[in-house]
Formats: sequence, structure tokens, C-alpha cells
Amino acid sequence: MNIQAAKYPGLLRSVEFDVFFVVVIPLIAIASGFLVTYDNNLFLPVLGADLWLLGYHHVVATYTRLLFDKKSFLENHALVVYLFPAVALTVALLAMYVGAWSVATIYVYWQWWHYTRQSEGISKAYAGKATDKELGNPYIRRAAFYAVPVTGILTLSNRPSAEFLFLPFRQLPVSDGVVTAASVVTVALLTMWVVEQIKAYRVGKLAVPYVAYVISHFTVYYVAYIHLENFNYGWLAVNIWHNAQYV
Repeated sequence: MNIQAAKYPGLLRSVEFDVFFVVVIPLIAIASGFLVTYDNNLFLPVLGADLWLLGYHHVVATYTRLLFDKKSFLENHALVVYLFPAVALTVALLAMYVGAWSVATIYVYWQWWHYTRQSEGISKAYAGKATDKELGNPYIRRAAFYAVPVTGILTLSNRPSAEFLFLPFRQLPVSDGVVTAASVVTVALLTMWVVEQIKAYRVGKLAVPYVAYVISHFTVYYVAYIHLENFNYGWLAVNIWHNAQYV
């Protein structure tokens, strides 16, 4: 039995691991975004470090799950043999016949969804550990959890067209009114979520590790998609956060 888990319920592994996972990783990611904003000459070095030190772990983790042993390969045969080549071919055809902008645009929106879904999975892992705590209304929790990412991607879409990693990028058409409405709804949902956590704290049922992770989730998405106006820098921050979760 994990002694720390028994002493500090709600942890995924240990105090050291969870503090690093929930606090240090988001701080490094956010600091990286601000650093390259302060000095844009650092963007390529920091991006290179992200891809070299963190990105390949992501790829290795994926292939390890698919090709861990003969049984894994047989179970994931279609993914390895058919899906990956099909995706590569599709990307090449899109770039050749539609334009590089289509690849960049699909990547940005798909990765936003992928990052958010992975983060939700981690939040559910923390929620699952908080067996004797009060997490609040599940509908409010989930709505609030997605509200910040949704407002973030809408804010990004509302901004003037720009490049993403030196490729042309076309945002979905989103008006100022839509962004404003989404922001109002997000503030309302976050307020309700905070009120529920305060109630849990008052009765000694606050799930501290879970709440800490969700706050880090909100913070990373706010900084990456809303606060940092240059999306290359915001994407770098959220990508570091996402990749580091695999290490």
C-alpha cells in the first residue's frame, strides 16, 4: 500500500510526483510562453528543446502502447499498418492540392481537442482518487472544465489571421459577440464551480489534489489561448504542458 496515498488521499502517486505534475509542469509551460513573448529570438531554441526533450517521449509512449509485444501488435494491427500511412498520405495530399494552410488549421483545432480530452482524462483520474470528498455537481464541473478551453479557441478564432509555425493558418469565423457571450458564460460557470469548492472546504471535504489540477488546467488554457496574443507562443506553452504529462 502506498503510505503517502494513505496519509494524503487524492494523490495519483506521491506528494513529490503530484506537486511536480500539478504545479511545476504548468509553471514551466506558462513561463516558457512568457519567455518567448519577452524575447521572440528564444522561440526556436525553446521549441527545439520542447520537441527534443518532451515531444519524442510522447511518440515513444504512443508506439509503446501499440507495439509493446506481439499481442499488442496484433490488437493494434489496423492502426499501425493502415491508419498511420493513411493519415500521412492524407496530410500530403491536403498540402499539395488544398494548401499548407489546411494542414496547419486542422492541426490547431484537432490538437486543441486532443489536449482538452487528455486533460479531462487526468482530471477524472484525480476525481477517482477523491473517494471521500465532495467534488460538486458533475454537470457544473464538466461544463466549467470545458468552458475555458472553448472560450480560448473562440478567442483565437476571433483574432486576425496569422501564421502557425511558419505556415498560413485560417481561423474559423467567430464574431466579437460570440467571444463575449462565451466569456460571460465561462465566468458564471467558474463562479458556480468555485462556490461548490468553497462549500466542500467548509465541511472538510475539499479534494485538494483534484482542485489543484483543475485550476492548473484553467490557468494553462487561459494563458495559452487568451492571454498570449501570439498563438505560436501560446501553443508552445500548452504543448510543453501536454508533452510533459507523458514523461
